[in-house]
Amino acid sequence: MVGTLAILASLLLVGCDGKNDTGSPAVDTGSRGSDTGAPGGPGGGSDPGSGETGALVGITDAHNAVRAEEGVAPLSWSNALARDAQTWADQLSETSCAFLSGETEPGDSLFVGYPVGGFTARDVVDDWAGEGAYYDYDDDECAPPSSGLTCAHYLQVVWAATERVGCGVSACSDDWEVWACIYDPPGNTGGRPY
Repeated sequence: MVGTLAILASLLLVGCDGKNDTGSPAVDTGSRGSDTGAPGGPGGGSDPGSGETGALVGITDAHNAVRAEEGVAPLSWSNALARDAQTWADQLSETSCAFLSGETEPGDSLFVGYPVGGFTARDVVDDWAGEGAYYDYDDDECAPPSSGLTCAHYLQVVWAATERVGCGVSACSDDWEVWACIYDPPGNTGGRPY
């Protein structure tokens, strides 16, 4: 069950140009490849060796289900990216999940929802994937910027060149929670996603 507040929070975070207003850490694409968990695909993200724990169990599988619908190769879990994503989520929780100013590089996704514990990994990825309704593949465009709708999370989830994902989740004040995922190589960098 994805609540209206969560959807609105998620939609406000990233514009169609792939830039978000979150203050996430930069992704170091050169040092992440050796720290991956089990390969993605059916059962891949939630295998015991994958590193997914707690609320994050199944988040790689959820990504890969969406990617499979578009004929895109599955992602693998990265423990290094997950550490960075958890640090980012924890930093945001210390600011009461306040949106941070400043643009970041493509390759990051955030989800802010209420209440804590009210969302599964699949809920979060399904929210991002739902933005696919605002993406026109033929024109390679999101809904008009004036609409306030975004497709950037969807584009990152299905970005064909992306190979790894790592995520974190943290509770904020007032019973909100923040989910962060970092992708490598970063996606949504221009051109069609697949």
